[in-house]
Amino acid sequence: MQHFVMFSLLVGAAGHGLMTFPPSRQGGTLEKAGHNDQGAGASWYTTGIIHPGLPTLNDRSMLTAGILAGPSMIMNPWRAPGSAPIQSPCGSGYTQASNDGLNLPASVKTSWKRGTSVKAAWAIYQNHGGGYSWRLCPQTEKPTEACFQAHPLTSPDNTTTVHWTDGREETIPTRRTTIGGVQWTRNPIPSDEVGGLPFMPPCSGCMGGFNDFSLVDNLAIPADLPLGEYLLSWRWDCEITTQSWQNCADISIVDEMPPAPIPSTIV
Repeated sequence: MQHFVMFSLLVGAAGHGLMTFPPSRQGGTLEKAGHNDQGAGASWYTTGIIHPGLPTLNDRSMLTAGILAGPSMIMNPWRAPGSAPIQSPCGSGYTQASNDGLNLPASVKTSWKRGTSVKAAWAIYQNHGGGYSWRLCPQTEKPTEACFQAHPLTSPDNTTTVHWTDGREETIPTRRTTIGGVQWTRNPIPSDEVGGLPFMPPCSGCMGGFNDFSLVDNLAIPADLPLGEYLLSWRWDCEITTQSWQNCADISIVDEMPPAPIPSTIV
């Protein structure tokens, strides 16, 4: 894989997960991944939520809680991905329950060319299992959860790249499923919050939380996606807790990539 360089209703907790690429409104970076000093960026979520009906995710290969993936967690968000009600598709800040990630300043804008494959990444601060999705909402529309779920992005392969903060990378297998027209990816890193690892780590050191790596997905940008400005939302629905985490980034969908800046010369 080609390497890349990247520039509530809440309890009083540190952050648990965040987008690390593209640059998000919450400020996560590949250089810090899930390290402790990135907790604020990982603290945009809704807690104390359950899904409203019967589980829609019943494939045990997609579950992440091992022997606990039974009645005690059957109503947690991951068992019906995308259906548990959340405060905001861009997350709610833990410092004030009224904070809305939609109201944060726009991030450094990332241009994605339609008809191509692009990269998006997130990192785990504390590992609550479950899984996640990537989705867009045109900035010409109201940025509701329904808008984001109406414009999901998909990965064309069944792999994820582990990108360590020192630049090392390793490709690991990933499990994905589609529910209600939205592609969801199982969190491939086993949690250590369930009295032992629920499944085998996919690579050396790939377990638990506070990770010094990000999980990078290839995403297909449809060739017929309308040009313009979008918000990208990452949503992580947990299986081990009654929580869902979100971050957002500002995206331009283009036909021609802008030229790279010419570096200045210091004499």
